[in-house]
Amino acid sequence: MNDDVLKKWLMCDNPFPREYTLHRKITSSYSFFKRYILSGVDKYSAIFSSSQIQNRCFNKIFIDIDSHDKSLTADENIQNAYEKYCAVKEVLQSNELECMVYFTGCGFHLYIPFPDTHYFHPSSAYSNFSQW
Repeated sequence: MNDDVLKKWLMCDNPFPREYTLHRKITSSYSFFKRYILSGVDKYSAIFSSSQIQNRCFNKIFIDIDSHDKSLTADENIQNAYEKYCAVKEVLQSNELECMVYFTGCGFHLYIPFPDTHYFHPSSAYSNFSQW
């Protein structure tokens, strides 16, 4: 992941402070955050910065597409997740919505950007998403 990709993923004027790790540590440093993200697999980062959460101003919807069918092989699960992603991608394209997609190793993370919008909670964006 290069700087352009990481900055596009952060998608906001005030990306820090931001939670990282499953222990919810907080960093205010882009360079530290970049080193952390690039240091290996299974990295966690909050989707929204502390500033976005405090101001209740959100700008993306996150969709996690995985397949964990125990009767399938790992490759079959990835194929299953890919087919689900393709179905979602088709709906997004038919509605002329952009999407950033990242392969996670066992599925896909999709980020659908929208203009900064004030919501009481980020989940409110999902209910309004269906109206687009």
